[in-house]
Amino acid sequence: MAGLDREAIYAALFTRLQTIAGIQKFYRVDLPPDQIPDSLQPALILKADTEEPQQRPGTGPVWTLRPTVGILARTKSTDESPDTVLAGFVKLAEEALQRPQTEPQRDASHEHETTLGGVCRRAWLSGPVQYIQGRGTQEGTVYFWIEIIAETP
Repeated sequence: MAGLDREAIYAALFTRLQTIAGIQKFYRVDLPPDQIPDSLQPALILKADTEEPQQRPGTGPVWTLRPTVGILARTKSTDESPDTVLAGFVKLAEEALQRPQTEPQRDASHEHETTLGGVCRRAWLSGPVQYIQGRGTQEGTVYFWIEIIAETP
């Protein structure tokens, strides 16, 4: 029995997130905000986080992967809140995780669920969305989690 191809799943997710308009730089390395220059913001960071198998008798496990996404943005004006800018990017991330018309769907009840091009059963934005605004700065970060259900072939 083959193991789960995690890299194919994370690579497909990263490619999908790269469709978010307005992001200047995409990373798969967890960098501290002070290492991302203003010229490369808004920036998105994707990192693997937790993975949990559920055993099924007679077959391979079903895995739940929960990578973390962080988006860092600095506003150009004190009149604009980083939270407002970041909320727009969360909306765009949700839209990026909707199933494109060209992607096969499992059945009618999963009409809007993406399979990231067939590498997983389902992927969606999940869990809390956490906004962190720099005190006295025009910089903010939003963190959220993607939940991915995948089966070992």
